[in-house]
Amino acid sequence: MNPRKSRVRVVRKGRLVDEPIACRNCARPLCRDACPKDAILINDGNVIVDQELCIGCGACVKACPFGAMTLHPDTGLAINCDLCGECVEACPVGELRIVSPDEIAGDIRWHSLDRLAVNLEDRIMGKEF
Repeated sequence: MNPRKSRVRVVRKGRLVDEPIACRNCARPLCRDACPKDAILINDGNVIVDQELCIGCGACVKACPFGAMTLHPDTGLAINCDLCGECVEACPVGELRIVSPDEIAGDIRWHSLDRLAVNLEDRIMGKEF
């Protein structure tokens, strides 16, 4: 398995923390707007690259604010996560999963509440944050 050929990118956030970067399937994707060949389509809410129309110019890669679009190292064509689930099955440590936007929003809310609780506790205990 070659990570450079993966549709899901993994970014090292620290010595022990990796974060997967996958397409967020935006309602109005900037990558689609940037594509001069209209090779980026929305199919059932998923952002899909039509490999036959893509010319590999990289405009979509530059336009994606999340870094989810990339050029395949062999073909030079744009690729992104198409939610096929192969990466979930192939993940050697079982840490990848496909989640809905509602699940992501819930995770963000819980993470924010956890941070708030820690900050409040530090303030009460007299620690600066």
